Amino acid sequence: VAFFIRQIARAAGLPLLVDGDTGYGEALNVMHMVRSFEEAGAGAVHIEDQLLPKKCGHLNDKKLASLPDMAAKIAAAA
Repeated sequence: VAFFIRQIARAAGLPLLVDGDTGYGEALNVMHMVRSFEEAGAGAVHIEDQLLPKKCGHLNDKKLASLPDMAAKIAAAA
């Protein structure tokens, strides 16, 4: 993903908002993801709070990450 961020950032010359999905794991994974995306040229990263399998926002029965887990991911991303 970082490779493509780098390519798009170079071509666009604009800050990019990158979809980081669920962060690809726990807080340590989120920290690595955000750092690598940032180094590649991302201006911001969106991290999903749903658990897998994700559902569209308007559908019922979504499962969200616990508050402590999501707080840890946000802290790791900062």
